[in-house]
Amino acid sequence: MKKMKILLVLNPLSRGGKAKKRWEEIFTELRNAGIEWETLLWTSAEEVIRKVSLVRSRTAGAGETYGSESGFDAVVASGGDGTINTVVHGLMKNPDPALRLGIVYTGTSPDFCQFHGIPLQISEAVRVLAQNCVQPIDVMELERPDGPKEYFCCSCNPGMGAEVAETANRLRPWVGDLAGTLLALIRSLWRNRRFTFFLNGEKWADCNHLLVTKMPFIASGIRIDADLTPADGRFALCVLRGLSFLGWLQLIPRIYRGERVGEIRILTEPLTIESLQETPVEYDGDAHGFLPVKIALAPRKLDLIVRRS
Repeated sequence: MKKMKILLVLNPLSRGGKAKKRWEEIFTELRNAGIEWETLLWTSAEEVIRKVSLVRSRTAGAGETYGSESGFDAVVASGGDGTINTVVHGLMKNPDPALRLGIVYTGTSPDFCQFHGIPLQISEAVRVLAQNCVQPIDVMELERPDGPKEYFCCSCNPGMGAEVAETANRLRPWVGDLAGTLLALIRSLWRNRRFTFFLNGEKWADCNHLLVTKMPFIASGIRIDADLTPADGRFALCVLRGLSFLGWLQLIPRIYRGERVGEIRILTEPLTIESLQETPVEYDGDAHGFLPVKIALAPRKLDLIVRRS
């Protein structure tokens, strides 16, 4: 029986650079589990996407490839949600459906892992990899008028969310995950910018925040009251409108408790988001350009290695 073989994507920037200290532990656990690996070291998101899109599984035919000529069973992301998203993007651009996604988490805000039941301890995460049990999951597809398709697994935030993510990413290495996100959120709430969005042509004015998500877990303990599962073919739209700074402060405890806030719609059909303002877009923890965008469920599901039930 052949040993499992993976392409391990390592992001040295994860957790403010602290993830590198866990690499030797990862290698040791992979060795102990009898898993063979090749390493793809992060240089840029674009380069990781390009290389992962060229990887082939062991059952694939000949062609342009990256990495081992004998192929891999899975591509494993080791980093945070941004690293996972980048690997997912590469796999969704890869025409080989036999490749699987694996996770050994070393980031700061494990929303993806929490939603999909991926353990955060490295030894447990590698044990899950070794079991090689898969579950198809939904992936979100994002299109712009003048660009190629992009993909994300967690959430997309036009407007305020991009600012919160940028500030939180700078603060988390110094003050921790929860405090960094909370401080970034309060800073943006104090600015209290308002946006006018057009959602499938319908005007939504005086918006404080807009969220499109595949999961109820958003960032560092923030949750929304949306009944979503990994492969149910649905996603959620949440819009908050007309809030003052005081109104936001009163709302924050409810957000962290996962209570219903704002206007929530569960969707299955594509959603086009436009704005008259120059509005930045963030998804899965990093800024990615500006509106307009069209968001939909990707036609193809992705096989994720999960804990055996």
